[in-house]
Amino acid sequence: MILKNYDTSKELSEAISKQEVNGFFGTPLEFIESESFFKSSPLASGIFGQKIKAKTLLLVRKDSGIVELEQLKGKKISIQKSLMSDVGGLYIETLFLEHQLLPIKNFFSEIKYSETSNSAFVDLFFKKVDATLISETQFDIAVELNPQMREQTQIIEASEPYLIFVTALAKNTPEQEADNIKKSLFTVHKTPKGRNILNLMKMQGFIEISISDLDNIRALIEKNKRLKAQKNVR
Repeated sequence: MILKNYDTSKELSEAISKQEVNGFFGTPLEFIESESFFKSSPLASGIFGQKIKAKTLLLVRKDSGIVELEQLKGKKISIQKSLMSDVGGLYIETLFLEHQLLPIKNFFSEIKYSETSNSAFVDLFFKKVDATLISETQFDIAVELNPQMREQTQIIEASEPYLIFVTALAKNTPEQEADNIKKSLFTVHKTPKGRNILNLMKMQGFIEISISDLDNIRALIEKNKRLKAQKNVR
């Protein structure tokens, strides 16, 4: 098996449509965009911090006096960069549409995109920004390492728990081959080489999921479309 990393969702989608790939490891939005090319079963998700789903969290400092989204207008925010290209970005855009607020780029006085969630959270902790947007799994890791972070920050908005990761096989994969891949995937944590791969991906393993696990993400996509249409009408 050859693993290839695609730098952008567009490159991945093109490779999928040209049937240059036999399997998929990626974000839920990337999967939904190209799911007509994949089998609906088996599907798998990576386990991150014992979770397959996570919320997107908007946090502020407890001593800031900020308790609701509207109070952040004109403030500074630090955002985990990877969130904005996935469900987290869709969630925060939808949240702003729902509250009838300006687009994020016009609402905040400064947006700092951090390569890691830890740096985004640290910016808030040391008062370099007024808010931060990070994933629940990364929040859990940060507060476990530094309990003061939990004590001094508070969540003012949180999404539903959404799938973090999806693994799927191309529709043209023979059934026997699909069964073999499935067995290998769900036992990868049992070998030293497999554990090394999982450690690189910061995962504990894989677990089988259902296509219905994506339902709340599909609902979020439709809500986003509906709110955008209503905004254009106004």
